[in-house]
Amino acid sequence: MLSIQEVDKLFKNFVKQTYVDSLKIAFEDCLVDYRISLNYAIEGNKKIKKHDNPILSIPNYNAFIERLTELMNKKYEFHFKDKEYMMLTDEGYLNFLLMSTVSNMQETDFNHPMSYLERMIEAYDYNYKTGEKELIGSLKINDQNIEIIQYDKKNIATMESPVSRQFIMKLGDEEFLLPRVHYYISEDEVYIMGIQNNRKKDKNSLSKKIDRYLRKMDKGLDDIDQSHNREVNNIRDISTSALASLTLFLSSLKDYKEFYMVDYLPLRYMNKFKNNTSYEESEEIDRIQTNVTNRFLMTGVRLCEHFNNFDCDFFNGLLKIETSEYKHQEGNIIYDLYESIKTNKKR
Repeated sequence: MLSIQEVDKLFKNFVKQTYVDSLKIAFEDCLVDYRISLNYAIEGNKKIKKHDNPILSIPNYNAFIERLTELMNKKYEFHFKDKEYMMLTDEGYLNFLLMSTVSNMQETDFNHPMSYLERMIEAYDYNYKTGEKELIGSLKINDQNIEIIQYDKKNIATMESPVSRQFIMKLGDEEFLLPRVHYYISEDEVYIMGIQNNRKKDKNSLSKKIDRYLRKMDKGLDDIDQSHNREVNNIRDISTSALASLTLFLSSLKDYKEFYMVDYLPLRYMNKFKNNTSYEESEEIDRIQTNVTNRFLMTGVRLCEHFNNFDCDFFNGLLKIETSEYKHQEGNIIYDLYESIKTNKKR
């Protein structure tokens, strides 16, 4: 167990290290290449290095360190295999955990770090059943019964969320892996940090069958009124497999009514730029980031457009999706997909 004094010393050293040009040297034993730059305002005392860097505003330092200690202890235990896998020293592992804590803060979290720490403590208290594959439902495709399997996997500490959920469609010996949903649960709220394609893509007969099936989710898209989409003007430019994952994910957590999709994490975005990044390179990085973010958020907006019992709205860099009691709908295979999951109790 880490003491408050140990975390206090760790954080103060971290603050000093963020005022150098790069944290790569400070954390080279962690095998992590991060150029974190932060400004700090601790109990009203501001230390500004660059005006365009996020300011971590800590209103009460002692209370902040107490909560940070609690979170660090939970992360220490949860991600302990990272230490073994990356062959980190004790000091390197603690720096690694602290760096990931700061780099995963959302834009509004810098102004409200206590709320962030409380939320993440709740997230690490949740009983994720990682590593357990579970048959959760089935789906009829061309008169064939496709099994739907899910399992949660622990993420490495630097990822945006503690865990990710994988959905697998299975027919006989063949499997089709849908994009993985990175998420965490805090109290009665579910935070979705990303929907990520798997690197391994099996080219089998089942994958071709599923690809053709998922394209049917575009049915009726021309009839959707896009005039109230506000920030997102085009809900066509998304991955249907990502939409399928998000649909199954919300169906697998029917007892939860509030879901949040995060637009981007400032420090992660800033670390894509190098000290010698040219204007043209910066423009390209920004274009790619904007495209990735929009496609992610549009997936959530698109889902809400299909379901008349889902409502979504943007605020503080989040897309909030609220669900209510589901009733059967017609006109698109997305409803069959949502209804295919039979197991939906809180775990």
